[in-house]
Amino acid sequence: MSVSEYDVLLALARRAGCAELLIGFESPIEQGLDGIELRRNWKKRTWPIYTQVIQRIQSYGIRVNACFVLGLDGHTPDIFDAVYEFVEDTTPFDVQITYQTSFPNTPLYHRLKKQGRLTHDGRWERCALFDTNYEPQPTSAAQLRRGFDGLSHVCTATHSRNDIGRSSGRSIGAPSQRGQTAPTWGSASGRCACRSCGNALT
Repeated sequence: MSVSEYDVLLALARRAGCAELLIGFESPIEQGLDGIELRRNWKKRTWPIYTQVIQRIQSYGIRVNACFVLGLDGHTPDIFDAVYEFVEDTTPFDVQITYQTSFPNTPLYHRLKKQGRLTHDGRWERCALFDTNYEPQPTSAAQLRRGFDGLSHVCTATHSRNDIGRSSGRSIGAPSQRGQTAPTWGSASGRCACRSCGNALT
């Protein structure tokens, strides 16, 4: 995100052919960001300027792939609407949503294990970003899965709108064009997060 602070760097990146930046915003709301970084808590401190970061980078013709993690501690069921509304308001070119995942031998894994919140300890096949392997708080695991699947299905509509925008020759190369192209929703695997949709991301 800090690249958005440097106009010269953004201009040089675009001139060099940089087409897209993947940025882990993690949460569109402040809840969930506290402690997500163990040393500097930098994303929590940067959260108030998330919108400006996207606008600044895309004004240089560089697409933003905005990534969000659902099920962070502090996320309530309202997080699904919050992600959708943030994306609609800020129009990053691509969007990825995943579950919080406790990968083995990470600080998150050890914390959840100590708290007795791991539900599939040792089942590393569930560490694929699209399965839950812990008990979230305060949202229940069932609420998290329902909300994730519901938000994922937004891709059906946004894919259709995005295809229309692209076929008409629209781009995000100039500030006046920002917001005309609907975001493409996807997963970390580079495909649509909707389990019923086979569209590949561009």
